[in-house]
Amino acid sequence: MPFFFLAKDKVDAWAARLAEEYSVYFPARIENQVHFHKFNLTDEANRAARPAWALEGIRAVEPVKAFLFAARETVASFPNQDRVPEKQRKQIIIGAKNCDLMPLRVHQKVFLEREFVDPCYKQRLSETVIVSADCPKPESSCLCNLLGLSPYAEAGSDLNLSALEDGYLLEPLSVVGRDLVFGRDKPFRPATDVEVDARDRFRREAVAKLKEINPRPWRKDLPDAIEQKKDEKFWRDAARDCVECYGCLTTCPTCFCYLLYDQKNGGVEKPQAAGRKPQAEPVQAFDRVKVWDACYYQGYARVGGGANVRPKLWERFRNRFHCKWMNCCRDWEFHSCSGCGRCSQVCMGKIDIRGVLGVL
Repeated sequence: MPFFFLAKDKVDAWAARLAEEYSVYFPARIENQVHFHKFNLTDEANRAARPAWALEGIRAVEPVKAFLFAARETVASFPNQDRVPEKQRKQIIIGAKNCDLMPLRVHQKVFLEREFVDPCYKQRLSETVIVSADCPKPESSCLCNLLGLSPYAEAGSDLNLSALEDGYLLEPLSVVGRDLVFGRDKPFRPATDVEVDARDRFRREAVAKLKEINPRPWRKDLPDAIEQKKDEKFWRDAARDCVECYGCLTTCPTCFCYLLYDQKNGGVEKPQAAGRKPQAEPVQAFDRVKVWDACYYQGYARVGGGANVRPKLWERFRNRFHCKWMNCCRDWEFHSCSGCGRCSQVCMGKIDIRGVLGVL
């Protein structure tokens, strides 16, 4: 597909057109942090955030998974009430990085490719358009190159955006992405060879920067190394500075654990047989709610009778590494880590997974 160019002074016009059909979210630098922000041309907060579209920095604080895998949602109601996913307005997410696209493969394996398909996730995904963005300025927390990823997307999104000095180069990666740039009244023009060359140069510089940050690759047999590491002292030492804040799993874009629980939801009248007087006694109704969960929580592995297969911190710490670099590799043939670096950035104990895996 051809390349297109969007001048910086026409970004608002494009976003305004998108907002007529979609709920538009874009990365904005707010109080020195990059967050996804909902576009609203008349909102004062948007006017403050828009000039800093933050597309030239690393990924946002929030993982993209929150747009698709809801932190909390009702998935069923009882008695005898089929839960149909609510129809929502289509959403378009601008600025997702490659380290946020790879985790979508993990969630699709979990929610769409097993015996049971999650209808809520499936519908939300079908109503989402993703415009990815290059990551031209990797930071010290970034480690995507150690996982075999590049700081730019060539697949996995509908449209990719590369920041240049005076605008943005756009490359459609799907039919949906093509429709975003083709048509009347679209503020785009065909990109020049000079602009494509500039994008390629920025990409090479980003790759070189990542090699400076992470010069030594991980061993290729890392899954086997983790599986064979039975040394309790090793894992106790690795988890020594953990304070169990769970920030690593809350911000992780690939984590998929969830909990189902039931809660009361008023009551409904009992069905009556024909010819009988109505009875006042209601049938107790309840909702089944799905929320994010994490294997790091002490009660996660607790079963009936109070038994717990992983009651100790170092055991739960080790399980996290088993899940991401051993179990997922065995089941899907790829790591369940995208190298986004969120976990090390939020860790109160300053634990960096590169420090743990680098000595295996």
